[in-house]
Amino acid sequence: MPPVLSNERPYKGMPNTILAAGTPASRESEMAEWAENGCASVLLMGLLMELLMELFLELLMELLMELFMELFMELLMELFMELLMELLMELLMELFMELFMELFMELLMELFVRYIPI
Repeated sequence: MPPVLSNERPYKGMPNTILAAGTPASRESEMAEWAENGCASVLLMGLLMELLMELFLELLMELLMELFMELFMELLMELFMELLMELLMELLMELFMELFMELFMELLMELFVRYIPI
């Protein structure tokens, strides 16, 4: 029950110096009790908000790191595949040129042997 700040009676028939429980008390002690309870409530709300913000920030950082790692891995795989394809094409071109040169030299040798008398 909130403290009575005026001369009104909290309940009909009760003097304004008696609490709802029926124990006599002064307004100052009642106000002090409510102030303590209010301070505790504000402190608890502050701690709760701080905890919620910490959890929210932790969750946000976890999600951002997960997203960053996913994007980083995707980019890394793309670069790796590009590099792999480039190396593969280079290797294929080298093999093709080697094979072509070998066949070309064989063909030249056959032409020389067949059509050019020694």
